[in-house]
Amino acid sequence: MAMSLKPFMDFAITNAERLDAMNEGKTPASSAPGTKVHELIKHLRPYLKIG
Repeated sequence: MAMSLKPFMDFAITNAERLDAMNEGKTPASSAPGTKVHELIKHLRPYLKIG
C-alpha cells in the first residue's frame, strides 16, 4: 500500500501545507478539514523505507 502511494507523497504534502496556510489563525475545531500530519510525515520521511 505504501509503495503505491509514494508517488503522491510530495503532492499530498504540498496540498496539506496550502490547506494549513488557509487555516492559519483558526482554532482546530474551525479548521476542518486540516491536520498537522504532514509535519509528522516530513519529519519521519528520512526513516521511511518505501521502495
